[in-house]
Amino acid sequence: MGRQVNLRLRPLKTSLVNLPPILVSQLSAQSITPQSLAIELSRINPSEGSNSKEEVNNRLFVGWSGLPTTDQHDTHLPRSDGTIANFIEPIELDSSLAGEMGWQDNDRLSIKFHHGMTVAKTVHVDPVSVDDWEILESNPQYLEDHFLTQIRVLAEAQTVLVWLYGKTVIRVKVTSIETAIPNPNATTNTPYLITNETEVAVAPKPRFDAKSEETQRHQILAGEQTAEQSIKPQNDSSFDIRKHKLKLLPHQTLSKIRKEEAPDTYSTVADVSSQDFEVDADQNPIIRINPIEFRHLEAIFPSALCSLTLIPRPNQLAPVKSLHNTSSHEQEPSTSLSNSRATHSTKTNGVGHKLVDMKNRKPVSSRDILAGFDDHIEACYEYLRVSMATAELYMTVPGLLVCGSTGSGKTSLVKHVADLVHSDPETLLCQIYVDCKKHVDDRLGVLKATFNDWFDDVLWHAPSVLILDDLDSLFPAESEHVDSFRCRHWSEEFVSIARDAIDNRMVILVGTCSSSSSLHNLLTTGTHLFGETRNLKGLNKISRKEILTALVDSKTKQSDLDISSFNPLSFSSDKTEGYQPADLKDLVDRAVQQSLIRYCRERVEDRSGPVRLEDVDFEEAQSDYIPISLRDVKLQKSDVEWADIGGLHETRRILRETLEWPTKYASIFAKCPLRLRSGLLLYGYPGCGKTMLASAVAKECGLNFISIKGPELLNKYIGASEKSVRDLFDRAQVAQPCVLFFDEFDSIAPKRGNDSTGVTDRVVNQLLTQMDGAEGLEGVYVLAATSRPDLIDPALLRPGRLDQSLLCSMPNQAERYEILQAVSRKLIVDPDLQLEDIAKYTNGFTGADLQALVYAAHLAVVHEQIDSEAHHMPEANGTTDTPLEWCEILPPESAQDGIVKSRAEEEATRARVCD
Repeated sequence: MGRQVNLRLRPLKTSLVNLPPILVSQLSAQSITPQSLAIELSRINPSEGSNSKEEVNNRLFVGWSGLPTTDQHDTHLPRSDGTIANFIEPIELDSSLAGEMGWQDNDRLSIKFHHGMTVAKTVHVDPVSVDDWEILESNPQYLEDHFLTQIRVLAEAQTVLVWLYGKTVIRVKVTSIETAIPNPNATTNTPYLITNETEVAVAPKPRFDAKSEETQRHQILAGEQTAEQSIKPQNDSSFDIRKHKLKLLPHQTLSKIRKEEAPDTYSTVADVSSQDFEVDADQNPIIRINPIEFRHLEAIFPSALCSLTLIPRPNQLAPVKSLHNTSSHEQEPSTSLSNSRATHSTKTNGVGHKLVDMKNRKPVSSRDILAGFDDHIEACYEYLRVSMATAELYMTVPGLLVCGSTGSGKTSLVKHVADLVHSDPETLLCQIYVDCKKHVDDRLGVLKATFNDWFDDVLWHAPSVLILDDLDSLFPAESEHVDSFRCRHWSEEFVSIARDAIDNRMVILVGTCSSSSSLHNLLTTGTHLFGETRNLKGLNKISRKEILTALVDSKTKQSDLDISSFNPLSFSSDKTEGYQPADLKDLVDRAVQQSLIRYCRERVEDRSGPVRLEDVDFEEAQSDYIPISLRDVKLQKSDVEWADIGGLHETRRILRETLEWPTKYASIFAKCPLRLRSGLLLYGYPGCGKTMLASAVAKECGLNFISIKGPELLNKYIGASEKSVRDLFDRAQVAQPCVLFFDEFDSIAPKRGNDSTGVTDRVVNQLLTQMDGAEGLEGVYVLAATSRPDLIDPALLRPGRLDQSLLCSMPNQAERYEILQAVSRKLIVDPDLQLEDIAKYTNGFTGADLQALVYAAHLAVVHEQIDSEAHHMPEANGTTDTPLEWCEILPPESAQDGIVKSRAEEEATRARVCD
């Protein structure tokens, strides 16, 4: 006999119970955890009183939530003489689960505890109803993530309740339970423990029975005309018209698919005739339907398992051949059906009329293959093809997100891939393109209606692909100091409509944006709208060469342009680094214009020859052109040359070897099997030329140069400093080949553990991640300068990050002489000036000290010359040594117009000027 408890019904929405506090204390004292405990509940027959033997009507095995009951009022049991015998503690159970067992509030239950249970390996369950199966099939991920939070114990033949999002209840029944080690003593009342290793197998419960062998007939009524299609079973199998997909095919695609050449026959709406035309099941799987009756067919087949779409006929009106009641198969229409297990028959009569003229759909695009995007095209096309192949298994198909900067070709890429899946006979997806930028200024009410129109359109043409270009313009990420209520509201509305539309539908979303971080997080996290993300990085030399060649070839197809003198490989190797496809297109257009200008200048009289495109035209077009990726990037320009720096010969040699040579001789370094240096640290005394060396690199090495002062990256908000570091490296990646110069590096990368706020620690961690090559820093060099290398975190100084440390030491006498020569080479100096003597007597001077010395001497000479010239100025010029206090410049007498100032006015003017 188990312990008696009183049932309290609560909306717990789990299959776990809350135990009385006294039982919780006893279990805690015995160190029993909720995950290892099973509770057996059974109702006591109320008709036999408290002292009678318990009669178990039904049993329920549940788990313990680990919480005590909230109801502290106990139920007391009276004796026959009216005295209190004992009391019953309350136990809390979900009301839905109690209703499933037929229990009511305040029922008396018997409770037993089970320990050391066997762990279930596989649990087989059956949905109670078709609705339960459909809901479960639509939300497999949620159930997988939250199953253990609701159920921990199961037994055979037990009905289990699972709550979906705390609202919908799914009922499944346990049919069998398998364990790793068979238990010979197991019975139907043996509980089993559910863990993370347990597999739950759900048997499907379809709504339609596919084993029915009854002939199904579907009629389409359109006024006085009727078209009838019948399905006849063949052998022991059957064919369900509701599960047969009729596909919309462009006429150009049909001509590619059909293997035999037969005249096209189109069905029409007519009165029912008794003649049946049967077609064998081993022919082509295409059926053609008159466009005028398409909407009637959609009303006849409301099931989601049937998708009807139109096949427009060519732009030609022709009467339908009359069909007479005859047994000759020569007069049968050539409607072809295949891959089915049944024989199809189509009934028409001899009434012939013209088909409705319908505007042809846009033909399958023969868009030129995108040069330089072969890998991205193959990956995106394969993802869409595989997604559609598995759509019938998983119902919801996650979309594709293509990220890339402006001009990177993401729009052309998704359009080209959509053309491929549209013309592929295995997919045949209808493509619908939407430019989100056009709807940025729409009001919420209008925008919500627009969202519904988008998805109504793609659902009508399903299976289809919806291309949403520039998604981040309509759903931008939330900013810290900007009111984000509007974009969040828009994103919530879009996600709600999109999830309802694509669930259990053959619809794929394809979106484009500048980066996944620029898109609102509601679209990228937790919604499963996009299952694959492709990032379009910068073009390499081979891709740029292919794009240039394709663009130039397209120009030759449109005109008589002569390109025999143009070599795209030599031009694209080092002169178009950092260019996007849109930049290359603009560059080719500008080069063609330059070739026309040169042609007109060279051939003033005779212009009979062709226009020749040469490398000089591209150089002229590129002279004042700024690539799109660099228009918003702040690049530093410098006038410092190697000749302006004295001494530091070894440091300059290593800088040129690391930064200049790999860019200048890229083809040679590409064959090098060793890993090249990509980070250098300049350290030394203040004023020894570290920053000047970096400034010379910006001009002499032919690289883009971004200079960052250490404190510029620091921000008091958590995560803002790390984001600044990521954005900085993204800018450098866009502007490659690029040098990132960190001045005062010790201020942003000190040793970790010494910062009480943790800001610099997080910055160092982000720098370690960015500089170890995990983020793909090809073409980006890191140059850091500091006067305190002992303060820098040691992890940044290892090979692979800052590979080598270069000392900018105090200059010796020879180096001081070179510094004086470099500083004074732009000044006018006395030929008799002995710089060697100055270098000899300036021991301990840094480069900055010597530069300050020369500039101070030059400024002293300027003042001395001015004073000398002012003192010896000749009196013939009408000047004296008396300082000028006040003078009045009067206009000519003819311009005074008779106005004469009084003496009082002149004195007032003099007093004002003198003050």
